[in-house]
Amino acid sequence: MSLALLPVFYGLGAALLWGAADFAGGVSSRHANVYRVVLTAEWAGLVVLLPLPFIYQEALPPLLTLVLAAVASAAGTFGLTFLYRALAEGQMSVAAPVSGLLGAVIPMLVSAVTEGFPGYVKTGGFLLALVSIWLVSSGEGLGNTLKLRWKVLRLPVMAALMFGA
Repeated sequence: MSLALLPVFYGLGAALLWGAADFAGGVSSRHANVYRVVLTAEWAGLVVLLPLPFIYQEALPPLLTLVLAAVASAAGTFGLTFLYRALAEGQMSVAAPVSGLLGAVIPMLVSAVTEGFPGYVKTGGFLLALVSIWLVSSGEGLGNTLKLRWKVLRLPVMAALMFGA
């Protein structure tokens, strides 16, 4: 296997694990309290990751970086709470793609404002992703997508805002 393909396999593995985690979190949220599911997942991640800088003898980052990381972590935790609530209430085919795509569009827009136009290839990729999400979310027929109301989209959009933050 070529080393050039290694990032592709890492990306596919990350996408598979991320999707599995979203699915498991959504299913768990249907059977247990959403807050308990999110807090358990967050604490489990913290317990696994917290010792790593000490094991690998990495220097702690500056205080400002730690504060920004804590704020980002809090936003991500709120985003997971909104996402898992949306998954528990139904329409997984809408909640996960909408929150994921919009969560990625927000940093892209901020980057476009601060660093300039991302280029036609990246913009085309995001447009293709939008069309893909629309097609995946449409279910049995394309007309069903047009009937989505704010009631269905409010939690995924709120999750996306937190993920993008």
